[in-house]
Amino acid sequence: MPALWYKGENRAADGLLTIIHGATPKILLVLRRDHLWAFPGGFVDGNMPGRKAAEETARREVFEETKMNVPKNLKANFLGYYTEKDRDPRSTRRDWVTTQVFHYDLGYVKREPPVTHEEDPDYSEKSGLLDVKWWSLEDALMLSWFADHNLIYVDFLDKIGYEPSHDTYPYYAAIQTKYVLGSFRKDKKNFKQIRKALEMNQSEFASFLKTSTYYVRKWEKFGKIPREIWEFLAMELMI
Repeated sequence: MPALWYKGENRAADGLLTIIHGATPKILLVLRRDHLWAFPGGFVDGNMPGRKAAEETARREVFEETKMNVPKNLKANFLGYYTEKDRDPRSTRRDWVTTQVFHYDLGYVKREPPVTHEEDPDYSEKSGLLDVKWWSLEDALMLSWFADHNLIYVDFLDKIGYEPSHDTYPYYAAIQTKYVLGSFRKDKKNFKQIRKALEMNQSEFASFLKTSTYYVRKWEKFGKIPREIWEFLAMELMI
């Protein structure tokens, strides 16, 4: 049986659940059988297009994989529609996986909500997952992630204005750098322009990227990328 069901786009959805326990913001993640961490998520029934079908899928998959029931009156914060054809290892030239991602903030809690495997000894066999766990936003940066979920996670941190600590900043920087380099190397049409642009200073280069239609969606925030990433990027692209 093929890994994917539909020719072309296979639509999925993922849900990010966050809480604040004490003074610590946390996120709920699941551990796959390949020992990689991921957001709870799955494929949209019937491969239906649209945000409504995707959001219904995210809520359903969160419950199925974690037994966390997202309140019906809790509005989802739409984080993005990730459509790169090589973002998921199950993708081929013929078919690929896209995902729409939704954030559900459960706010302050007195204790961590119990997770599925604590109540169900058969959790792994039923779900196809090894574990489900609340991670601090800091510790989650250091995990091994499935597909591009680390990139989605960093996007999420940027959108909520979260600043990584001195200890986890290298992990945050490495994820950002990998994403930037991957985008550059796929853009063969403009590669000469990009190399020429490296003669500019950082501010000029940020302006250059913002005028390039290829980067408008992804890299509007490029000017905010820390100096260490900029220097590594410049060095890598000159090889």
